[in-house]
Amino acid sequence: MSTALSGINANVFSGAVDLDASGWTADYEVATFDSTTTADLGWHDETASTQKISGSFDIFYNPAKKPTGSSAGIKPGSTPNLVLWVANPGGDNYAGKALIQKLSIKTKTAEGITVTCTFINKGPWTVPT
Repeated sequence: MSTALSGINANVFSGAVDLDASGWTADYEVATFDSTTTADLGWHDETASTQKISGSFDIFYNPAKKPTGSSAGIKPGSTPNLVLWVANPGGDNYAGKALIQKLSIKTKTAEGITVTCTFINKGPWTVPT
């Protein structure tokens, strides 16, 4: 029998602030460079280089925890410590310092106001192993 997670506990924290996330994405990838030589017998060869994590998260605008406030620190150009929880509390997570690239604010009458934040890592991150 396999075990699957529902995503119900997939929270996002900026420092100690729970950002009231409705979802998040993360792309964990590696940069490559062309290392083809004549020894590759005519085949293209790529070599792994630096790692990168980028993504976005959607949060509900909460006036008590403003995303751009001093506690959360989610502003374009800021570098908060983010924790993207796969299963909180105490479960797997992706964590590290992030460079906030953009905030997109969207209002809908019935659903409320949501903020989508895009980010890229700023240095090393820890990932589940």
